[in-house]
Amino acid sequence: MITQRMILEGYRNGIVRLIDSPNRDGTVCQIGDEWFYFGGEAAEGVTPEEYKKAVPEDGIVDEIYFVLKDFLSSGGEFLESYEKCEKVLTEKKNLGFYSGPVITRRIDDLGRIVVPREFRKALRIREGDLMELTVVKGSPSILITKIAEDEASELEMFVREFEGVPGHSVETERAKEQMLEIIRKYKEACND
Repeated sequence: MITQRMILEGYRNGIVRLIDSPNRDGTVCQIGDEWFYFGGEAAEGVTPEEYKKAVPEDGIVDEIYFVLKDFLSSGGEFLESYEKCEKVLTEKKNLGFYSGPVITRRIDDLGRIVVPREFRKALRIREGDLMELTVVKGSPSILITKIAEDEASELEMFVREFEGVPGHSVETERAKEQMLEIIRKYKEACND
């Protein structure tokens, strides 16, 4: 059974998407390969961006949920669409897109966001730990990954080997900078 929570998490993770109607008459909801009208007149004749500005997130989730609930009770072709959407939401959940509670935080005026205590405790994140941020392609999401201490230490030690060596020179500094550039490019390649 599809819940409002599943829709909310799917919406936030890009599994539940708002797209331009294939019939070019407004905004529709897409879950997997299924797309359907929702939102009534508010979604007609507007782009997904305009609709998102006009309707709060919880309103969007409610509209989608009630349409899917109607699909479930209608049977026939609508029931088939409901089951396909349910399968997509359930598969994504089982693949690990959702692994715990969803906590909403505001970004402050400096662009910072507080990682909730429960998350820091579960992942053993401490002050000063190295974190990697990546934009998830095709999704309005940012993936935050804790860099293993041994991996971060190895990289830092590799570069810092040049420091404190007798005969330390400008050439050593250039080599150090080149190594840092190589490491940066390596990390970028790993993210692609």
